[in-house]
Amino acid sequence: CFDAGGCYEFVYTGDSWECLSGMVRTKVFGENASYIKYRNGLIKQWGIAQTNGSDTQYINFSLPYTVIPTVFLTPRFDESGTALVVQAYRIDTNRFVCNCKQATENSYYARPISWSAIGF
Repeated sequence: CFDAGGCYEFVYTGDSWECLSGMVRTKVFGENASYIKYRNGLIKQWGIAQTNGSDTQYINFSLPYTVIPTVFLTPRFDESGTALVVQAYRIDTNRFVCNCKQATENSYYARPISWSAIGF
């Protein structure tokens, strides 16, 4: 909220003071998941998770969205050089399901993935 000089506007929300200056409303940078919520309602979330070797791995968002967000997945580095495919589905405002498959087979793998989501 504070930068090099200037005037700052605050509002009392009933239990705390909130700075109205600046674009970011709140942010958390965690070890496995992080988010930024902007004043206009836009939420960016990201993290690292482990798929469970089936198609039932749920990833919960730290902050819920008001509409279904866009989700992006990337498999983390795999030393074997195996081509992996990851997908997100059953996306809702609180969580999504993801899985990881080898590109040439129809079998699931337990692998670390990076994920990100953006929406309102």
